[in-house]
Amino acid sequence: MFRAAMTSASVMAAGDALCQAVEHRSTAALSSSTDRDGANAEAGEPSTSYRAVTRRTIGFEHDAERTGRFFIVGAGLHGPMFHRAFRHLDRVVGTGTCAKTVATKVAVGHAVLFPTYTTMFFFAMSGLEGETATRAYERFRDVATETFVSGTAYWPFVNAFNFAYVPRAGRLLFLNACGVCWNAYMSHVVSSSSSASGSAEETTLFAASSASSSGSM
Repeated sequence: MFRAAMTSASVMAAGDALCQAVEHRSTAALSSSTDRDGANAEAGEPSTSYRAVTRRTIGFEHDAERTGRFFIVGAGLHGPMFHRAFRHLDRVVGTGTCAKTVATKVAVGHAVLFPTYTTMFFFAMSGLEGETATRAYERFRDVATETFVSGTAYWPFVNAFNFAYVPRAGRLLFLNACGVCWNAYMSHVVSSSSSASGSAEETTLFAASSASSSGSM
């Protein structure tokens, strides 16, 4: 269990770090003014700060708290959940690798495990970010369809190969290896939904402020 938890935690953290690197490349390509602002910011902060160190060593300011949240969810949710789930599937469906057994496991996994875990993932991430349950639900509602459609185009094929060809002892490791890219995608979804949520909140506050000002005139 501990090994599964630490493996999932490491892979999810790696996926988020990969996503941050890709996001940095995309942002850095937008304008040269960003580089000037970054240089000014670097000049005004201690050279030993974590942001300054990561900027020098890996080329971008790594958000350690964001990666830490993925590590926690991997250790506390993904690893333990799928460790138990795979064992339970073997007991109920069987350990064979024939087409019928594999198809049954893939169907159960995608119909039950994937939506359950994905829902818990979004609420766990929102909780770690300090969001309320209502805000967590709103964020999940906004990205649920996109996430489930993307997952349907990816995970059934991964799981079919996993159950058919990977030895039982290595299935969670294989799942995590395939999960690096998926977790990079999930990191992007979570980050985007968080940014959209913040923008919507700022717009609401601005509208409320404007309405208040208009009423007082």
